[in-house]
Amino acid sequence: MVESGIKADKIKVIYNGIDEKHWDRSNHHICLRKELRIPEDSIVVGTVGRIGNEKDYLTFLNVAKAVADKIDNVFFVIVGEGKGNEKEELIAYARKAGVIERVIFTGYRGDLLNVYKTFNIFLMTSITEGLPNTLLEAMSMGLPVVSTNVGGISELVVNDVSGFMYDVGDADGMAGKIIELISDKQSRLELSIASRRRIEEVFSFNKRLQIMEEYYLNLSTQKSNFN
Repeated sequence: MVESGIKADKIKVIYNGIDEKHWDRSNHHICLRKELRIPEDSIVVGTVGRIGNEKDYLTFLNVAKAVADKIDNVFFVIVGEGKGNEKEELIAYARKAGVIERVIFTGYRGDLLNVYKTFNIFLMTSITEGLPNTLLEAMSMGLPVVSTNVGGISELVVNDVSGFMYDVGDADGMAGKIIELISDKQSRLELSIASRRRIEEVFSFNKRLQIMEEYYLNLSTQKSNFN
């Protein structure tokens, strides 16, 4: 819009919002560790999304390998289904990498509140995104976020405050940060609070409605004055 000649101060972005009262970790959701056979004292690094090339789950598995080689009590969970043999190819890759015992493929889950409740850290390795709903949900649930810096993610995640962003394919960088977070419970807590606050302050669905109402009222007032 700016390149087409519209002045930047005349443009206002109204972000997609999320119902933070619904996506709230403090609600009584069910932890899935028992179902997934994950020890209670383990760290769970998870992601949610359709299995496809754009999600770059090979990098996700490379991160899992790098972390699992150094830390015993960590599991990685991929929630979602793909088309064709995509899931089976990832399972084969994980097996070849020697990390299959630490990676869980749940397939499709309709109980995402329970899924996020089970995670300690959210990892997104996508090579392309818009403003991903799964990241909104994860942050609303107070999860520390480690993500690639693509699409609108940099507008959602405040780097080093409410999460951490890395270049596409930077498995070493993301693995290093996850290892740091696993060993620093206080940092995870601070990130959890910051993630939730970021949603409440900028990406709340109610706040989005309020902003839209203000604009409509402003436009209607301007029209009345013009008439």
